[in-house]
Amino acid sequence: MGILIKLISVFLVLGAGYLWINGRIEESPSVGVIPSSSLVAGVVLSEEAPTELFNESGTVLIDTSQGLPGKPFLLYTTYTQSGKPQVKTKRLVFENQDSCAQENLPCSRQQPAAPVSADEEIRVVGIVDGDTVKVQELYRLAS
Repeated sequence: MGILIKLISVFLVLGAGYLWINGRIEESPSVGVIPSSSLVAGVVLSEEAPTELFNESGTVLIDTSQGLPGKPFLLYTTYTQSGKPQVKTKRLVFENQDSCAQENLPCSRQQPAAPVSADEEIRVVGIVDGDTVKVQELYRLAS
């Protein structure tokens, strides 16, 4: 009985070693190949991260520490499940303003300032990209 247990454990160790050296796990392939047939449906998978929609209201802050016209941020408050407030900031990215910076190219003309001013109350709808929000819609709120 002891020899049988030792043989099984050696087999498991060798199998795990083989999988560790040669094994490959593909979590989400970019394209699934399916044979063509009139009764088979095709599926294409992508490795894109899900986009998170941002829809918050808050106050505009302009960071001029790196020169003018400054970088706009939204200062807003969210609430945890227990009801505690959390103050957060997100950098606002306007496509027309930051297109040269995104591609790391020198701009042939001076970039316009952001379409918001400091201490302005706004609501922003856009796509979250890390610590930034790519603004799609901008609403000015009555203060």
